[in-house]
This record gives sequence, C-alpha cells and structure tokens, in this order.
Amino acid sequence: MGLACHRRCLPKQTPWLPEPFAPSTYPGANLVICQWGFDDDANHLLMQEGLPAVRWVGGVELELIAIACNARIVPRFSELSAEKLGTAGKLQP
Repeated sequence: MGLACHRRCLPKQTPWLPEPFAPSTYPGANLVICQWGFDDDANHLLMQEGLPAVRWVGGVELELIAIACNARIVPRFSELSAEKLGTAGKLQP
C-alpha cells in the first residue's frame, strides 16, 4: 500500500472526481472554503487545478467569510454557480 499502489489506483479513481474540480467550471474562483471538509483526494485534485482549499472551517467563521466576500454558502459543489462566488482582495499564503 505504498506509492506504487497509489499511482496504479489513482487513474481508476479519478474518472468520477475531475468534473466538479475543473477551474473552468467556476470561472474566477481562486479559493475553496469548506465547513465539513472533504477527502484528501479531492483536496489534491483541487490543488492540481490551482484551487487551494481550506477545510474544516467553523460555521460562524464560514458565515462571516461569506458576508465579507458577498458570497453564498452552498451545500455541495454541484450547486455552485458563478453568481454565488464572492470576491475578496489578494489571497495571502
């Protein structure tokens, strides 16, 4: 169950993952913030697509970020649209 196994298994796992993580799906998005988190593979795919993600953000903090950025909180990627994306200043690492 080492790196070689992971490299063999990843192509079999990814066909059901990439569609929601393509940056062209969410034009203008440059950061994903999630309250409950998602698995490491999803986080890895987001990072490969240039979308850094912050997982396990508290509910109150998530609401404050949404208000500050004029964004909408959505329960799943499939419900995300360009109209629900917020805006903010420069993203600092």
